[in-house]
Amino acid sequence: MKKFARFMMISAIALIAANTCFSQSGEMNQLDDKGRKQGAWQAKFPNGKTKYEGQFRDDKPFGVFKYYYMSGAIKAINSFGNNSRIALNKSYFENGILMAEGKYIDQKKDSIWRFYSDVDSVLLSEESYTADLRDGLVKNYYPGTEQLSELIHYVKGIKEGEWVKYFEDGTILLRGTYLHDVLVGDIIFNYPDGKLNIKGQYVNGYKDGKWLVYNPDGSLDHEEFYDMGALR
Repeated sequence: MKKFARFMMISAIALIAANTCFSQSGEMNQLDDKGRKQGAWQAKFPNGKTKYEGQFRDDKPFGVFKYYYMSGAIKAINSFGNNSRIALNKSYFENGILMAEGKYIDQKKDSIWRFYSDVDSVLLSEESYTADLRDGLVKNYYPGTEQLSELIHYVKGIKEGEWVKYFEDGTILLRGTYLHDVLVGDIIFNYPDGKLNIKGQYVNGYKDGKWLVYNPDGSLDHEEFYDMGALR
């Protein structure tokens, strides 16, 4: 009986050791007896080049995942922490320049994402996300500067609230309001020096009522009258 127990113990140890060696031997795309992905994992393009590579533990990604273009250039890098639901992402243009960076939760964009130019990787925009939808403030920038070109608010993917555009020197170009993704209420357009150029209002996304157009010296140039987008 003791010999049998000892035999079983040795067999179990040998099995564990074999599995350990197997997982550390560089074998790819392995499933455990429950059908879960374990260890190093890799997918290929039809041309044989790597499409992505990373590691799984009990079917959950961990560590660093790398994604590639068919050319072999890096497309994206996802870094997972202890929580496999969350990944920090850096995405790249095929020329190697940083395209975007942000956070995924359950494979959906979340929190602040930054997007960059494909020429020199200068910051173009910062966008707030919840569950892959723009949610919060979106900031667009003039390329190569830190000057805002536009501010716009979103709620669950819908434009909602104040909308402001700027000239390159920071002077307000226009100011309006969105309600449920539609322009409503008063809107103004300014000259580059900040003086009022045009003033009017939108109703359900259409120009409506009296619009005033001013000269650069501040005098009234003319009036325009609209009926739900149609100039009267």
